[in-house]
Amino acid sequence: MFDILKIAGIYMGIIIGAGFASGQEILRFFIDYGENWIFGMIFSGVIFSVVGGSAVKIIYNRSIKNSRDFFIEVSGKFLGSLLDLVAVVFTMVLFIAMSSASGAVFSEGFENNRFVGSLIVMFICFVVFCFGSEGVAVVNSILSPLILICGVVVCFYICFFNDVETFMYGIYGVSDYGWIFSAVLYSSYNIITGISAIVSSRDIIIRNKNTYIGGVLGGIGMCLLGILTGTVLFLYGEKSVSSEIPLFDILENSKHIIKNVYFLMVGSAVLSTALGNGYAFIDRMYNSFGIGKNYISGFICLFGVFFANVDFSSFVARLYSFFGFLGVGAVISVIIYILRNY
Repeated sequence: MFDILKIAGIYMGIIIGAGFASGQEILRFFIDYGENWIFGMIFSGVIFSVVGGSAVKIIYNRSIKNSRDFFIEVSGKFLGSLLDLVAVVFTMVLFIAMSSASGAVFSEGFENNRFVGSLIVMFICFVVFCFGSEGVAVVNSILSPLILICGVVVCFYICFFNDVETFMYGIYGVSDYGWIFSAVLYSSYNIITGISAIVSSRDIIIRNKNTYIGGVLGGIGMCLLGILTGTVLFLYGEKSVSSEIPLFDILENSKHIIKNVYFLMVGSAVLSTALGNGYAFIDRMYNSFGIGKNYISGFICLFGVFFANVDFSSFVARLYSFFGFLGVGAVISVIIYILRNY
């Protein structure tokens, strides 16, 4: 059972990153579609659960060693090699983005220097990386439930104890079909790195054939928290659209303890996503070039600190959608593979 929870924690931790926990991703990919946003969130949750559970099953049944083997297995040599390259690049990009996000959290939440926040998170990442995939799995299996619990507390507090000043209906454009495309795009860029993170935990998967349940649970957990967070953002429009951390502006006049709970949630999400993506990149580089994992860990953690002052919202706006288009191939390939072989 603990192995299942480890996989669920790793997968959910990758999905519920800083962009999700801060509200940036939900605003950009879902709330723009008016009252139809909730259908997009549910649809993306279904995609996450189906593909996540399927990916774990493929890794177990085919004894997959690395992300390249996985993508070639489901997509063929040419497309698989391309998807693997995209996954390698994007895991590093997201790791760097988490350095920027940690700086934003410390700057807006604690009025501290962005560099300090980035340095703290990168140091924690380095320490956890030294314990390998088991270390990342254990930490993320703790962080993911913490993120979910904190998210539920914060969202319910806002909905029941804050005054609703702006209702989103009629403010944002409403589309009959756009939410479908946006949900697929959102799911795709998360899945391409999610698969890399899951593959890097193959030692856990291989010893327990039921770990595919963890992939399913991770998708369900993301969907539930996404619905709660999306509801808050839908209700509080003008207070959130221009902020780097939208939910923080909504909580501006809330009790101090609620703000602390929220920043515990965001901080956990930043760390969880940094660990999942960072270790996926480290594991892939180790398998490809045989470079010591501790050397790679030290390099990328030092490298990440240099991006502390980059605007986190720019990562979400400019890079996430681009990788989402590329990741659609991974989603389609996994689904077709499962339909053909199972």
